[in-house]
Amino acid sequence: MATLRQALVAVWRHRLPTSIAAAVLGIALVALSEFGDVHETRWFGALLISLGGIGLGLDAGIGGPERWTFLRGLLTRRTIIAAVGALALVLPVVIALTAALISLFADSDHRSRSLLAAGGLTGAFLLLATVVASALAVRAVAKAVRHEPGIGEDQQPVETAR
Repeated sequence: MATLRQALVAVWRHRLPTSIAAAVLGIALVALSEFGDVHETRWFGALLISLGGIGLGLDAGIGGPERWTFLRGLLTRRTIIAAVGALALVLPVVIALTAALISLFADSDHRSRSLLAAGGLTGAFLLLATVVASALAVRAVAKAVRHEPGIGEDQQPVETAR
């Protein structure tokens, strides 16, 4: 029992490298199962990936910002990160909707004009809504960043009404 406790304490003290090692080993086992036809290792690799992710989450949540110094750098660039993320999420939708609009009119000999018009209007509306929603999301993130202090910055005390 004491040996198990000592092992758990050692893992807890070194939770970041242990979590990274578990995730990397899990990825290697899943890759081995796919490319090496050793399908029995897939579930164990998935388990290690999950445990590594849980460990990283625990370390990020419990360790605090002083332990994760690169978070400060990310916080200074969070508007750019949000814009790139929004673009990466929206770009496939925009491409698909644009391709759908182009393909509507590519071979329109056997389709009715009302069906083409309805499909074109629907595709154009979805394309416009996607672009506008993405722009609004990036704008909201940029506005929130201007009004929110980052990690390690002093926050102003909130006054309460009496």
